[in-house]
Amino acid sequence: MPGYISHILHVSSVSYGITDMFYGIGVLVAGLITAKLLEKMTKKNLLIDFFLIASLALLALFIFKLNLLTFAATFLIGLSNSAYRR
Repeated sequence: MPGYISHILHVSSVSYGITDMFYGIGVLVAGLITAKLLEKMTKKNLLIDFFLIASLALLALFIFKLNLLTFAATFLIGLSNSAYRR
């Protein structure tokens, strides 16, 4: 991620810190909501949904090189990565 922030987006280290913070917030939210989601969905469907979310977020990072989108996509990647590890 530091290379993406520096060489692709051409922004400062502050943006990297904010991006890393959004990843951490995504991990935190995953810890809070995954148990509730598992009560309503099967584990297989939840894995598929979170995999699709992560794939779309990574695709958005590849296509659109915007700083604010990077924050949102990193949040979704943190959310989905932590949720489907459970």
